[in-house]
Amino acid sequence: MPRTESDSISAIPLVGDLLLLNLAFFTVNYLSGIFVFNEHTLTQYLYIDLFWIISASLLKTYGPFRVMRITEVLNILLKTCFLHILLIFSIIVVLKEKLSAQKIFILDYFIFLVFIISWRIFYIYYLKVKRERGYNSKKVVIAGAGKEAKDIYEFFNIHPEYGYKCLGFFDDNIQHKDKLGNLNDLESFALENGVAEIYCSISNIGYHKLQELITFTDNHLIRLKIIPDFSSIGNYKVNITFYQNIPILSIRDFPLEGLASRILKRGFDIVFSFLIIITIFPWLFPLIAIFIKLSSKGPVFFRQLRSGKNNKSFVCYKFRTMTVNSLADELQASQNDARVTSLGKFLRSKSLDELPQFWNVLIGNMSVVGPRPHMLSHTKKYSREIDKFMLRQFVKSGITGLAQIKGLRGETKTLDQMETRVQLDIWYIENWSFYLDLNIIVNTVVELFRSRYNGV
Repeated sequence: MPRTESDSISAIPLVGDLLLLNLAFFTVNYLSGIFVFNEHTLTQYLYIDLFWIISASLLKTYGPFRVMRITEVLNILLKTCFLHILLIFSIIVVLKEKLSAQKIFILDYFIFLVFIISWRIFYIYYLKVKRERGYNSKKVVIAGAGKEAKDIYEFFNIHPEYGYKCLGFFDDNIQHKDKLGNLNDLESFALENGVAEIYCSISNIGYHKLQELITFTDNHLIRLKIIPDFSSIGNYKVNITFYQNIPILSIRDFPLEGLASRILKRGFDIVFSFLIIITIFPWLFPLIAIFIKLSSKGPVFFRQLRSGKNNKSFVCYKFRTMTVNSLADELQASQNDARVTSLGKFLRSKSLDELPQFWNVLIGNMSVVGPRPHMLSHTKKYSREIDKFMLRQFVKSGITGLAQIKGLRGETKTLDQMETRVQLDIWYIENWSFYLDLNIIVNTVVELFRSRYNGV
């Protein structure tokens, strides 16, 4: 096989990350006047580098990301940073470093995050541009010319930035304009043309030919990729696990089912909600509470049972924006709702009535980002009327979510609106990433300034 640049390219991100890691820590410590080059300092830097390599190895940070979306790459990168921080803090606690060193560490790591995210985005886009021009491309062929095989062939042609050069098909029956020969011609062609990967459509070549290709590729250092036939399953993401040697397909793969993802999301929820509570609550809460008391009779807070993760109910907290009424647990607020006070309209328009839910986030009932929680009566109603509605309950409810930044904030007047909201919620659950959460939070703030309001 001809030599490719893949091995050297896969090492570049690791080398770059380690250089930026040490540069960030050195720069901040040097400017702070606490850097002294000695054996102790060298040991600290070695620990920092070692922990990064361990974290990256555990989370497969430098695995093949040729066809991964940039959001997926950044999500893995942020998980690695989170695990790296935990390992370093564990050493800080064990070695009983001074508080000042911990403060410097926070600044060190903030600079490193800026460095590494910028570097990784630049590197990915740089590789895509180079691969579009033919650099670091892999020659591939396809065995079998069925529908799935044609789909992957079209994918290779549409996306040259991924660096795959598909030479054509091999098939005994189906004709195609880019057919290179029959299946028996594949092995000699692959050796003569430096083919790096063979994509095999198992529904078109048969069991015995597949076994021959496995043996052939194993003996000639060629990667064999299987294109399964999932046409009977539909357009679902699937996850493959093995019960010993028995492959099992799960037709829905939720990123938040992974332990590392849950730890990252929960850690962010705790930090973010705690910061809101200690910085905004002390001065804004008393002001809102006073105005609520002056505007109408009743309690400051409105407590209501809502549907949460695994459809378990929890007490959701809000500032009261309505006059006290008997329909609060059954009838959703609407535009020009007579029950909503004048102050309540303002609080709802800016989502200030939702602020107490950061307490729900801190204690673990909710998340900062996720599907909005519904009243128990609404969950019961829509679960009967909307297909897949209950998939929303696989994750914690959120203060904001993808549906809210797409204009579906507040009242849902029609069943179609609710169906669209549910579709967006399901997409969020299936495609969750830490980067997506940050994007939703930023866009939520933007939407609030636009004052898009549906009355709820």
